[in-house]
Amino acid sequence: MSALLESTNFPRRSGYSRLENPNNERVAKRSDSYQTPLSILLALNMILLIGNGILLSRHGNVVAVKDFFPRIPITDVTFQKDDSFEQSLPRPYRGEIDRDDSPWSKIMPIGGGYVVVPDPAMWNLSGGIPFPNSPEAGAESYCVSMFHQLHCISALKIALAKATGHMTGQRDLPSEDEYDHLLHCNDYLRQSIICAGDTTLEKAKVHSEKRLGVDGMGVSHRCRDWNTIFKFVEDNSPQRFDPKKIQ
Repeated sequence: MSALLESTNFPRRSGYSRLENPNNERVAKRSDSYQTPLSILLALNMILLIGNGILLSRHGNVVAVKDFFPRIPITDVTFQKDDSFEQSLPRPYRGEIDRDDSPWSKIMPIGGGYVVVPDPAMWNLSGGIPFPNSPEAGAESYCVSMFHQLHCISALKIALAKATGHMTGQRDLPSEDEYDHLLHCNDYLRQSIICAGDTTLEKAKVHSEKRLGVDGMGVSHRCRDWNTIFKFVEDNSPQRFDPKKIQ
């Protein structure tokens, strides 16, 4: 730093001159030789600030434009044991609107978790399912990952119930095609969990006044608001373009 200061051609104290004002008060005045390098430094700083502002603005616009979903609020959710899900079975989803009064059906939106994107290129998307029923040319439908994950959890639960005889009273092992689907779901959920990377610290469960292991219940998590996501998916589901498909 000292070498830098010594090599920089800043004027010394001799760059100041003393002037007498009419009241004989002494006033310090900077000489013109000091103002020139200072002005250059201020100009350079201003250029850097403006440049950084432009870069940040562009980066912010990219983030905002590339997200098809609206801003999702963050909420605190405490995980609790839910017998309604533990004791019930999902109905196999066969592509049509397949909903009943079970809790599993209530967390699957109309359309099975698919949304229609009118202009995929606007969101840097490609490779969706062509959707000719949309009034916008070139529209495609895409599956929302969260509902794909729920679909996989449902498939695993159904397979477990069949294999243990809890569905029909008889043990029913999966076919080769069903087994391949279960393998896909297992690996897909593995990657989804790693991607989400929930780092919430879970306290121990208490059994007979001893703290043994964890079950994750009674712990608060920071979550994206489920209701906002669910409503947006239903509002943009493929069925809104063909009311006859809504049951």
